[in-house]
Amino acid sequence: MLDAWFTDLALAAQNRKFFESFTRHVQRGLGVQAGFDTRNLGTLLARLREWELKPDFVVGPLNPSGLLMKPSPEELLAEVQRSNV
Repeated sequence: MLDAWFTDLALAAQNRKFFESFTRHVQRGLGVQAGFDTRNLGTLLARLREWELKPDFVVGPLNPSGLLMKPSPEELLAEVQRSNV
C-alpha cells in the first residue's frame, strides 16, 4: 500500500501514469496486491474510475459522522457506489 502522502501528491498532480505504473509494477512485478492510502477518498475513486484503473484496494476516511470525508460525505458516498474498486 502506498502511503497517503505520496498518493495525494500524485493525485493533486493528476498523474495518471504514476497510478498506472505503480499498480502494474506491484501486481505483476512483485506479485502482491496494490493499494493506495489517501485522505481524499472520493477524489481518488473518481480519478481511478475516470482513468479506468483498478488497484486491489484503497484506504481512506469513511465513517458515520463524515469526519475527514472528502470532498464531502455525500460526494464520497456517491463515488463509493459508482466505484469498481
